[in-house]
Amino acid sequence: MAFEADEWRSFLKLADSCRALVDVGASGGFFSALFVASRHEPVQVLSIEPDPPSRVVLANVRDRNTHTDVEWLIDGRAVGLPAKTEFVSSGYGVARSLSPAGDAGTARTAAKNGRPFTRVEVECAPLQNICHEQGVVPDLLKIDIEGMEWDLVQSSLDWLAARRPRIHLEVHPPFMRRQHRDPDLLLKALKKIGYQSLDGTPWASLFKRANSDEIFHLNLVSRI
Repeated sequence: MAFEADEWRSFLKLADSCRALVDVGASGGFFSALFVASRHEPVQVLSIEPDPPSRVVLANVRDRNTHTDVEWLIDGRAVGLPAKTEFVSSGYGVARSLSPAGDAGTARTAAKNGRPFTRVEVECAPLQNICHEQGVVPDLLKIDIEGMEWDLVQSSLDWLAARRPRIHLEVHPPFMRRQHRDPDLLLKALKKIGYQSLDGTPWASLFKRANSDEIFHLNLVSRI
């Protein structure tokens, strides 16, 4: 992630003046740690990561980068409609299990990295439930969850409309389509509750990107 300068710089721009980050799909904690390092006042961080090997790294990163003005929590659930869901792990990163053919990419990643390919059952819960239970009211969300962003938004739409946190969102159109989700509807839902691109990119341009196979990032703010 350190080499993805455009992404983390845009994240820091969006994060300016924010004090409570919920990092959904935290992986090893790069963005969580970056947020902590960029703040000079007390902050809260809730890192949500369902992959057990990734959480080991995440906890280590938290312990190395936290300080007395930081409350940094870790939650091992996935975000979405309440359910027990099977995920596949590459040994560092998970995806929702779809089918033997659909899981092959995760298996190849595990083999390439010399890590075990495993199946894990993960509890899913709406984002607002997790935040309430952990006592965090975010003014910033970072979301990178391999196509499950559709489930997150649909299960938390009213809460997002009420809270209006800033959102750093990675959109995975091909992954969503494999799960029989429509990336166009994801963006329309966010537009409907008052979100717009931080840099003023028109929604028509974003809808065009959602109908391609390009994975892309959005920095969204509420116009209301």
